[in-house]
Amino acid sequence: MPSSGYRDSTLENKLIDVVAISDGVAVMHFWSRLTAGAAHPAGSHAVDTLILAVLTRQMASGESKRSRTSP
Repeated sequence: MPSSGYRDSTLENKLIDVVAISDGVAVMHFWSRLTAGAAHPAGSHAVDTLILAVLTRQMASGESKRSRTSP
């Protein structure tokens, strides 16, 4: 995890679900909690966030769809 600037802060991510919607495209839901410690200007607190992300696979330079193999 990159430094947040506050050593007593933590970030926790929990994967909820991943759904493939087509070849090379998936929808991912995950929960994220940022827990800020006493060093944060706003004091100790936690922020929970539910995130929906659409992930796409990009082919490497020179790779064709035909040469790509599925995992």
